[in-house]
Order: sequence, then structure tokens, then C-alpha cells
Amino acid sequence: MRQAGVSNNSTVAAVLAKDLAGFGARRCFGLLGTANFKISHALVEAGVELISARHEGNAASMADAYAKATGELTLVSVHSGPGLTNAITGIGEAAKSRTPLLVLAGDVPTGNVKSNFYMNQTELVRSVGAVSERIYTPRSARGDLLRAVTCAMHDRQTVVLSLPLDVQDAKIDATNAPLELGPVPGRLQPNPEDIRTLADAIVRAKRPLVPKDRVVASDSGHFCGWVPRYLRVHSPKASCLSHSFQSVGLGLASAIGLAVANPGKLAVLGAGDGGFLMSIADLETAIRLGLRMCILIYNDSSYAAEVHFFRRQGYSIDIVQFPETDFATIARGYGARASTVRSTADLEPVRAWVNEGAAGVFVIDAKINPDLEADWHAEHFP
Repeated sequence: MRQAGVSNNSTVAAVLAKDLAGFGARRCFGLLGTANFKISHALVEAGVELISARHEGNAASMADAYAKATGELTLVSVHSGPGLTNAITGIGEAAKSRTPLLVLAGDVPTGNVKSNFYMNQTELVRSVGAVSERIYTPRSARGDLLRAVTCAMHDRQTVVLSLPLDVQDAKIDATNAPLELGPVPGRLQPNPEDIRTLADAIVRAKRPLVPKDRVVASDSGHFCGWVPRYLRVHSPKASCLSHSFQSVGLGLASAIGLAVANPGKLAVLGAGDGGFLMSIADLETAIRLGLRMCILIYNDSSYAAEVHFFRRQGYSIDIVQFPETDFATIARGYGARASTVRSTADLEPVRAWVNEGAAGVFVIDAKINPDLEADWHAEHFP
């Protein structure tokens, strides 16, 4: 049996892409370079949608949120060397969350240790808790891929598969049938009767949870307890709190991945000013993809967790305070709608946007009191 779309003179990259599509991969988040261009191109040829990010770390976090929301085999594609190092924080977050994710990491040709892009990918990947795999030879490539996918989907691991360029480019006889991925175990779900009991209790509560047709993501930082407290969702899969690695700056990418997984729904992101500045390049991605998104920036012009914690200990905190950033003006430059909010009266443009159907991206630059410390932060960091 010949696999559709490949021949007995196909490259390893083309055959692996077809296998990945056959295993159920529908979307790949990535940023292209010379070492991952051919596998990414082959994925598109195989029918897998490529979603291009502006930073590899954001690509990994988009995929992390998408995989959590859908349970699908989700792919990330990164260049060798700095492409992988740029992605490593997002990979670490996914690994600590036990997100089933497959990162396709281009690599230098086998043995080319003098390349500027050369590094020990295995040691880097393992250092953040992910699983390192590799396609070793053209003959072993399909088995190597199946092993990586099985580890990701069956063992719920974040797997980084190194793809040396010489192996990607090698010819392979693909006239045999594709390898088969065994049944993927479903996620453990709570007892439906317990859920109904809890739902009844919530409905009878004085402040009942009102399901909204939205999904919610949160960055990490001093503000992050306010997001789940005030922005409710209808199910766990409608929320992504990227806090497993305690990294600031993953929120925007998480919101994009969550929005892609829930087409048409409004994605709401809570982010601090510091974290949003780290990831702001992919605001362009949210707009390019035509997503519906409301970005709420808790802007106190500082790294507030450090401000409140170290000020209590008597330190000067000027080194973690910054000049005010006008996020509304920056957002408009990207093509988003935006509003600077200092009082409830300043929310009128937001209300107007919602009443119009909340299309596109709206950024709320919420200027919050820099002396206000979140109660959860004061309790945990006395």
C-alpha cells in the first residue's frame, strides 16, 4: 500500500510530514529558519496548518495552550541553535504542565560540530524536563517519529524531536504503509454526578457563576490572582493559566493558542505591563489571524511582585520601576483598537466595542495604583 502523496523517491521530511498528518496533527505553531523550513513546508503540503509566530518562545506557548484545550497532537517547529534556545521557556512550561506536545527542532547535519548552530540539544531539552528524541537515519526515521509521538500522546510528555538536515533531505522508500499510532488514552474526567451536584450548589449561591461564551488566559505576575477571581469560564478547557514554570511573558501566546482552539469565541487575556512587553511582537500574530481578543493590561509601570516584596524588607525599589508605557498607542500601531483606562468612565470605548460584536483585538491599558498589593501576594509573601 502506497501512502497518498509520497513516492518511493520522497525525502524523509516529506514522509514524516505525511505520517504526522496521518497521526492526527492539524496545526503546527512555529517560526521558520533554514533547519526547519523543509519539514514545515512538507507539513503544509500534507494539509497541516502552519501558524507563524514572531518569537519561538511564543510559538511553544501557543501550542501548549492549544494542546491543553483540544487534546490533539499539536506541533511546534523551530530552527536549530537559537531557534530552540528561544523556545526553551515555553517548552519548559509545557513540560512542567505535562502537556502532550511534539516540538520539531531542526538540527545541523550529523557530525557538523563546527556549525555556528551546533549545540547539544539533548542536554538543553532534558534540563527543563522535556523528553529528547532524534531521527537518527533515513531507515530509522519513521520509527523514530512514531516513538516520539507515542511518548507525547500516550505518556503525556513534551517531546523535542531533533531533525538533522542531512537526514531530512535523504531519500526514502515510502511505498510501504505508514506506521500506526496506538489508541490515545483519554484524559481522566470527574464523575458527571459530582459535577451536577457542584453546579446545583453554584446556582443556589449568592454569587453564582454565570457561564460566558469566552475563553480566558493569564500571564504570570503580581496581578495574576485577579484573573481567575473575576473572569469566569464555563469549563476547564476554556482557561489557560500559564503558571507551571512561573515565567512572566507567556500570557499573550497562551491566549492566541486558546483562541485558535476555540474559533469565533472571544479570548480574554490578563497580563502585566512587564510580561506583555516581553511578548508584544506576537500582538501582530493575533491581528493577522483575525482573532477576537480583549487584552487587559494591569499597568503599574513596574515589576510589582518585586516592588511589594522587597519594599517590605527595606530595599530601595527604583530598579524595578519604569517610565510609563502608552500601550494604547502601541496597540493602535499594530492595528488593534485600544483605550487607556484610569477610571470607570474611560471604559466607554470598551463597552462600544462589545456592543458592536467585539470583533478583532482590543487592548485595555489599565493604569492601576502602583501601591496596591494583591491580597493573595501579601499572604504568600509576607
